[in-house]
Amino acid sequence: MTERANEKMSAIEAILDRLVLVENPQEESRLLDQLAHPQGPRVVSFINAHAVNMAWKDLSFRHHLWNSDVLLRDGVGMKVCLAALKKEPGLNLNGTDLVPKIVARYKHRKVALFGTRDPSLSEAGDRFVADYQIQLVSKLDGFLPDRAYLENALRHQPDLIVLAMGMPKQERVAHLLKENLQHRCIIVNGGAILDFASQRIVRAPLFVRRCGMEWLWRLLSEPTRLWKRYLIGNVSFLGKVALLAARRLFA
Repeated sequence: MTERANEKMSAIEAILDRLVLVENPQEESRLLDQLAHPQGPRVVSFINAHAVNMAWKDLSFRHHLWNSDVLLRDGVGMKVCLAALKKEPGLNLNGTDLVPKIVARYKHRKVALFGTRDPSLSEAGDRFVADYQIQLVSKLDGFLPDRAYLENALRHQPDLIVLAMGMPKQERVAHLLKENLQHRCIIVNGGAILDFASQRIVRAPLFVRRCGMEWLWRLLSEPTRLWKRYLIGNVSFLGKVALLAARRLFA
């Protein structure tokens, strides 16, 4: 194995070692309480199979994941990965389920939504205001230059910033915000959360999610956009898991 491959595996292992693994609903509630009272600008990121694949080839993305303050396990792929590494996977704290719970803790507080585009962006904002009584101070299209989000956050100083731009842009913007904001806030890398909240993308039925097959539902819903991520990407991810497991076994 090449030195470069070893370096990549070491970096991925280091990121996985930083995962916050939540064992039960009580621990999840304590985590949500902590996220409602940050001590400074703090970044919450989610790691799934796609994130591992991207981190393998993108040094900047690895750096941004590493510098997140809270890293959470997202998806059945990561459950398989952690099991292969002899680790308890904990609860599946995917962003689609957890981000609304975080937003709910920010009732009557300032929230900014950065990501996707209208009409989904406005519809998601209206939904969050109606459901969680937040003070929505800003919403920006997810296709603007990175600096636009920082300038907006400096102006409005939201208590919670939800980024929904997809990887790796949202992690890059989160890092920029963390490095430059001075007030206490949580910055959440939420992926497609605003599209789900607006119901532009329909979630899998609960029984599909409980079977760990939500990825298949998404693939069938958006095959043109997601076939490479889930078909080729999942095979690539399992290969990386095998390498990581073998490395740990023979270390």
